[in-house]
Amino acid sequence: MCKLIGVKEEIMADAARQQTRTRNPRGHGDRLRGDVIAAAEDLLKEQPVEVLSLRAVARSAGVSATALYPHFADRRALVWSVLEHLFGVLTAETTRAAAQFDRPYDRLRAWCLTYCRFGLTHPGHYRVLFESWSAEQVEAPLTDLPGYELRRGLLALISDCSSDDVDELGTLIWAGLHGLVSLRINKPSFPWPPIETLLDALLMRMIPPTR
Repeated sequence: MCKLIGVKEEIMADAARQQTRTRNPRGHGDRLRGDVIAAAEDLLKEQPVEVLSLRAVARSAGVSATALYPHFADRRALVWSVLEHLFGVLTAETTRAAAQFDRPYDRLRAWCLTYCRFGLTHPGHYRVLFESWSAEQVEAPLTDLPGYELRRGLLALISDCSSDDVDELGTLIWAGLHGLVSLRINKPSFPWPPIETLLDALLMRMIPPTR
């Protein structure tokens, strides 16, 4: 009986949220979709993606759970949209940082440093992108996966600095960057040197700054 009462109260709460929320004008469904993605991202700052639920996201966004379904068929679709948005933010930030420099090596270093700082500033979101549920669990061409443009940007910068195998070098550099970020997030008590010091040591061993 208590369980049924709890369900009834939750349904009534959903209805109340629907009534109190300002209805989007016709054709403004993208606004609701953006609000829901933002609410999911806020929750993912503090909780792993594996426990994210549509009901919790709807509650955070101030809408009923049923309001989500025209925009997201299920939880996986919502997480995919979150990945697309967060990868888009990271891609834009790294691209903008690299564009501030003329020398190829300096552009690559700026890209890598921005990647690291993003992860250290947003550890919850970094885990979503690289340490938990990922788009790779969905069968899709590589070019359709969230994060493809981020990888493509890194490889383009590497190709300007080295004549070695770009794919292999890109994988090694990405693995190194991920290690620098992930270890700092998960082992904060270790006496880490400045991120710039470790990054410079990593890049100089892989691509000496000759250009």
